[in-house]
Amino acid sequence: MSRVAIPFTNYASIQSVKITDYRGAENQTFNVQAPPNQNIVFLTANVRDIFGTGPGGDVSLVNLTISGPQGLIPGETNATMHLFCPQPECPEPAQYQAYWVYPSSTLEATYSATIDMVDSQGDVIHDTSGVHSFGIGRLPPPFPLLAALISGGGLGVAGLATGAVYLRRRRTKEYLAPFSFFEQMTGGEVPGGSMVTVEGNTGAGKTTLCSEVMYEDLKRGRPCIYVAADDFPDRIREQMRNLGIDVGGYEKSGLLNFVDCYSAEAGRIPTEKFSVSSMGDLTTLGVKISSALQDQKGTCLYLDSLSPFVPRAKPESIVSFVHAIGAKVRGLDGKAFFTMSTGSDETIQRQMEDMADCVIQMEAFEEKDIRRRRLRIRKFRNRRHQENWATFTIEDGKGIIFYTKQSRRSS
Repeated sequence: MSRVAIPFTNYASIQSVKITDYRGAENQTFNVQAPPNQNIVFLTANVRDIFGTGPGGDVSLVNLTISGPQGLIPGETNATMHLFCPQPECPEPAQYQAYWVYPSSTLEATYSATIDMVDSQGDVIHDTSGVHSFGIGRLPPPFPLLAALISGGGLGVAGLATGAVYLRRRRTKEYLAPFSFFEQMTGGEVPGGSMVTVEGNTGAGKTTLCSEVMYEDLKRGRPCIYVAADDFPDRIREQMRNLGIDVGGYEKSGLLNFVDCYSAEAGRIPTEKFSVSSMGDLTTLGVKISSALQDQKGTCLYLDSLSPFVPRAKPESIVSFVHAIGAKVRGLDGKAFFTMSTGSDETIQRQMEDMADCVIQMEAFEEKDIRRRRLRIRKFRNRRHQENWATFTIEDGKGIIFYTKQSRRSS
C-alpha cells in the first residue's frame, strides 16, 4: 500500500465582492445619520470552489472581518457569511452574504472588509482579489442652487429621502438628486455583459453621462477603456476634472486606458499608448481596442462617439464593427457604451437600437428661453426600469444633477 499526497493551490477563491445598501443598490458611501433599517451595509461574496459549491463542497465556512480607523469592529470579526442558494443546486460561483448594522456613533471614515474561506480540512484560504472598502460619513451639504433658493426665501426644505433633497415651491414639490439617481432609473447598476446605446442631440450631455458611469466603474475596481473620437483625450480629461472626476490615479495604476482616434484627424501627433491614424480604418481601431482590453474580465468600453465615423466608413461597416467589439466586451462580462448624435445616420441608429440591451435617449432643449436637458431609458432588455423623462443639469464639481417632481396630492 502506498500513499501519495498531491497539493492543490487556487482550488477556491473569491471572484468578486459586492457592497450594497438597504435598497440592494451598489454603494461605496453610507450615511452615518441614516434612520433605522437603513443603516445597513450588505456584503455579497462570489466564491469559486473547483470541488463544488454549497453543501457538499470543499469550502465549509466563509468569514467576514470589518475593520476601521480604530481596528477591528466588535462583533464583525470572523463573522460567518451565509450561503445564499434558493435553487436546488447552488450556482457557480456560490454567493455568500452578510450584513453590518452600524450605529449612529460610528466614526466617519473608510472601512475595509476582508474575507477568508475555511475548507473541509480546516485550512484557511485568504482572499487575494484585493481590498474591499466603503466609507461612512454625513450627507454632502446642499447644492449651490438649493442654498441660493433657500437664502432667497423662495423655497422651503420639505424632506429628505434616499440621498435626494426635496424642495417645495407653491403647489409643486421638486427634489435635486445626485448622479446615483441614474441607477434608480435603470433599475440598478447596468450589469456586465450589456451593450448600451446613448443617443442625443448636440449638447445633450452624452459625454458627461459616459464619464460619470465610467467613473463609477473605476471606483468599483473595473478596468475601463475610453475611445476618444469626438475630442482630444487631454480635453476630455480636463472636462472630467471640471465635473469633479480625476482619473489620473486610475491611469497610473493601469485601470484606465484612452484610445485616441481624434488627434491624427486633427493634424496632431498622438501621444496616447493606443491611437489610430484614421477613423476610417475600423480594422486597426478594432485591433487597438483588443490590445487595450488584454482579455481582462469585466473590462468596460466607452466609445464617444460613433458620429465622426459616419462620413468615413460605410454604415454596414460601422454596424459590423460595433457588433464585433460589443460581442468581445460582452464575452469578458464587461459593459460596452456607444454614443451617437441623433440624425447622424438613421440606418445605423436603428440597427444600434436593435442590437443594444439598453437604449438611453438624451435631449437638450429650450424652455421659456432657458436651455435644459433631459434623459430617459427608452429600452432595457429583461430589466424593470423607469421610462419617464428626467430633467437634469450639469454643474462644475458635481456633474449631473437630476430634477424630479411629485404630484400635487403627494405635496
